[in-house]
Amino acid sequence: AVAPYSGHQKYALPPRYFEQLLSKPFENQIVELLRTHNYVAGEVTSKGTWITQHGSIQSPLGTDRPPGQIDVLAWAPNGSALIADCKVLQLPWDGNSLVNLWKKLQEDDEEGFGRKIQANAEWCVAFLNLIGKPVEDLTRALILDSPLHFWRQSGEVVLMDYEGLSERLRTIG
Repeated sequence: AVAPYSGHQKYALPPRYFEQLLSKPFENQIVELLRTHNYVAGEVTSKGTWITQHGSIQSPLGTDRPPGQIDVLAWAPNGSALIADCKVLQLPWDGNSLVNLWKKLQEDDEEGFGRKIQANAEWCVAFLNLIGKPVEDLTRALILDSPLHFWRQSGEVVLMDYEGLSERLRTIG
């Protein structure tokens, strides 16, 4: 997932290369971290196919597609599940871009990061239950490639970075 900001940057990668060189590798890094902690994890395509380390799992016939592509869906045998949108931040270069970044990460964000996760969360719980992976606890997360200092958490979507996720996984088992 790409997180560009409005305004002009002197050295910006075209979106296709940003996705290929930065965003997708970061998403893969998050998926691998979850897999090392015994989660079945992977991307869910916009057509509803979950691409896991055990192969692709199609949506059961007769089910709707998810509202959109899902960067990371992870499920553990204890019923713990995670749906996440991964963002590689382009660091703000002036005051306006900093304000824009801050707005995008809020619960009422302009780009719908939080709303996208919430909409996909309902689909994920139904999907996992239909394929025999019951969900006891679902974490909705926006995972950033860089820490944001002085961040105050609000709303149902947890904002964390790679290290925060890694620490959380270490403490829960």
